[in-house]
Amino acid sequence: MVYESKMMTKVIDLVREIYVEFDSDSIGRATRMVLEEDVNHRLKLHEVAKQVIAILNEEPVKPKRKATRRTPASKNICDYITDDN
Repeated sequence: MVYESKMMTKVIDLVREIYVEFDSDSIGRATRMVLEEDVNHRLKLHEVAKQVIAILNEEPVKPKRKATRRTPASKNICDYITDDN
């Protein structure tokens, strides 16, 4: 709850500085929508604000792909195992 209220206040202030045409209530609703999706609280302030602005402007937001550890393809697994030993 504390995280959400602090983030909500910061996002409303940040968005209102740039987009004066949006009222605090609509920014708050959009922020709640974004924070409901971020259950692990991993989004930073600017990422939340960016998604809120996209919602308010009715533009789709593509989530960033997280880097994954590269694993060898199954056809190269034997080479991978023998190279390590």
